[in-house]
Amino acid sequence: MDALIRQRDALTPSPAAAGEGSEPGYVVIRQEDAQAFSREVRELTAALLMLKQEVETLKRDNAQKVSLNHQQAKGVAARIRQRADALCEKYDLDPKVHGAAFRAAIKRDVLNGCGVKDPHDIPLRDLPLCMEQIDAWTSYALVRKRRAIDNGRTD
Repeated sequence: MDALIRQRDALTPSPAAAGEGSEPGYVVIRQEDAQAFSREVRELTAALLMLKQEVETLKRDNAQKVSLNHQQAKGVAARIRQRADALCEKYDLDPKVHGAAFRAAIKRDVLNGCGVKDPHDIPLRDLPLCMEQIDAWTSYALVRKRRAIDNGRTD
């Protein structure tokens, strides 16, 4: 900081610096002072760039750590329920009997895809991707298994 004050003082016009032949309003700067000032500017620029990178890293880390709030997790559960009911309707399965199996399978696959164990732990940045995954989810193996259960009951 002292170096900056000295540089500022070196740039401030003084009555002694303004001699005969010098124009008012101009500052006389020695070459070594200008070089020192230039060096300080480069160092500050480098420090600012490092600080900017650290802030960006912290933002990225924070975005990875922020997870869903309660309302958003309820939204994920509602979307899973809607998708399970839509699949039951599409394949002529009773949602009261087979809906739980579809909901569990969808939830398991979505949570595994995000690498978490609970919907509240889904990173907020992954929410749109999770919603797309829920909307696109299907399992023909589960449909066949659930139909076999229906057929076993009616035979």
